[in-house]
Amino acid sequence: MQNILTARPDVTIVYTASDDSELGALEAIKQAHLEGQVQVIGFDGSNEAQ
Repeated sequence: MQNILTARPDVTIVYTASDDSELGALEAIKQAHLEGQVQVIGFDGSNEAQ
């Protein structure tokens, strides 16, 4: 995910097919200091992701 954020700085939204992927994407966004600039849509509804 970090590579995608670096290679494509125009990304504004990420859709993930699982909550585990969503949590990973959120961490990559946080590490890239892009919080509030990139939205994440996850799928599953696990307690951790909510």
